[in-house]
Order: sequence, then C-alpha cells, then structure tokens
Amino acid sequence: MVQENKNDLEIHIKRIQDAINNNYNLAIFVGAGVSKNSGVPTWSEIIKKFIDDLNIVNVSPADYIKIAQCYFDTHPKKYNKILNDTLNKRWETNIITKLLFDEFSPKYFITTNYDCILEDTANELKNNSYKIICKNEHIPLIKDRAIIKMHGDFENKNIVFKENDYTEYSSNFKLVETFIKSIFATSIVLFVGFSADDPNVNQIYQWVKDILKDNKQPSYLILCDEVKKR
Repeated sequence: MVQENKNDLEIHIKRIQDAINNNYNLAIFVGAGVSKNSGVPTWSEIIKKFIDDLNIVNVSPADYIKIAQCYFDTHPKKYNKILNDTLNKRWETNIITKLLFDEFSPKYFITTNYDCILEDTANELKNNSYKIICKNEHIPLIKDRAIIKMHGDFENKNIVFKENDYTEYSSNFKLVETFIKSIFATSIVLFVGFSADDPNVNQIYQWVKDILKDNKQPSYLILCDEVKKR
C-alpha cells in the first residue's frame, strides 16, 4: 500500500464528503466487523465449530470454505442446525450502524452479513426509504434507496456460506451481482467492517476492475484510524 501524502489524503476526504452530500453517489459496503459489535459470530468463528467437530488439525484459513462444504456434505442436518442456532437471531443494533445511517445516509447499503441489523437500524430511526434486497426477484423493487444483502438471509433460505454457494453465486444471484457491479461503476464505495485482505472485498473489487479497468469509481476501506484508497 503506497503511503498517501497530505494533499492526496485531503483530496480523498473531499471526494468522500462530496459523495455524502450527494446521496445518489455514495454506497456503503458493510462487513462482518460491523455486526460483530452486536455480538454476531463471524464466518470464521463458525467454521472453527466445524473444524472441532470434524477433529481436523493443521488447517489454513484458505481451507475454510472447503471445510464448510465438507461439513454440509457429511452432516447436512447438523450443518443447518448450527447455522440456524448460531446466526438466525434478532440482534441488537449498534452505534456503528446508527452512525452509518445518521452521518452518511447512502443511497445503497451492500452487505455480506445475514443478520437484520441494518434493516432494524433503519426501523429504529424511522427511515422507511430503504428496500430490502435479498434475491434476484427483489431487484425490480428498487425505486430509491436499498439495503442489498448480497449473500442472502435466513428468511429467504438462500445464504451463501459454503464452497458450492460461492462457486454457484453468479448463476444463483445473477441480477443481484449485476446490480452491485453497476453500483461500483457509478458510485463512491466505502468498505466498513472488513479487513484489507477479506476475500469478499477482493472478489467484488476484482469483478469491477476486470470490467472497467481504470474507468472504475474509487472505493475506500475505512479503518479505525485512517482512510485507505483502493
């Protein structure tokens, strides 16, 4: 990562501020780090439950997606029960989600999380302008603002968690994927609650980079003490 000088940083901050002031040019991509503030277990924490149950040793994080698939293939009922018991709950909203709505008020929220914290925050703040998008059939419902749950949710029984879910994503979420790509083509995107090496960030970023090359809009990863430009 190249160190930004003061002038470059000021340019990036102004660009984000301009996007905030122009609500139709800002999208916020919300990752697991945001939901973790409400106590939601992360994907990797659940995978470790599978690892312990399968008595697997010397596991690399690169193997996690395959372990989830293996667990489903060998213990499908237990797999579904663990996910349902662990994740399918109503979680408390948190200060981060409230700040994202109050201070940024983006046109779109995109999230890989399965929980309902974003929509519950919108309800608490009496903000009814966001349509909830969880599957292809919901895309035509978008008229103004939207919360796009790109990895599905429990209500629609379409969560993306194991290897086959990821490899079949483009066919199962074709319209959702296309719409998200269009957002990256036209909007400033802020990533919040992701690490710099998160595979979801890199997957989305690569989608758009492959199509638009240098014509893509800038996107930023918001960390606790700095703003880094991708």
